[in-house]
Amino acid sequence: MKHFAIFLICILVLKGCISFDEKKPSAVENAKLAGQPVFFEFKRLPAKSPKHLHLSFVVSNLSLTNIRSFSALLFAVDKQGLILIPETYKTPELICKLDRPLRPETSAHCNDIIHLYASDIEKVELHSIALSMEDGIRLLIDREDLKAISEWQR
Repeated sequence: MKHFAIFLICILVLKGCISFDEKKPSAVENAKLAGQPVFFEFKRLPAKSPKHLHLSFVVSNLSLTNIRSFSALLFAVDKQGLILIPETYKTPELICKLDRPLRPETSAHCNDIIHLYASDIEKVELHSIALSMEDGIRLLIDREDLKAISEWQR
């Protein structure tokens, strides 16, 4: 009987029914488990110099309904923590906006943002996300809750 129990445990381990290594859920999985409607990934792509900014964005719909509109507000910041204004613009905000509805369980790319600044960019900060669901619900997600639904890809 003892040998049969050991044999059964070995079979379950081999089949993957029992696992001894802990897999940490990804940030997207954590957001989905927490009931968040959206997940936002952004990364800074290689640029010509520290004064050039090239960002790429991916928005994932984690909800059960269409996201009708989505926009994310970001800012480029220098070493002193000052918000920078792109050379050819009058205002500092960087906006990622989807131009079409996003169905459940799908992802979409925002247009890449490419700008040139007068001084070196230290980092990019996500300020807020606004979205409207197909059923009319509107959400504004601010700095306090952004960590649960966003990830800076390095």
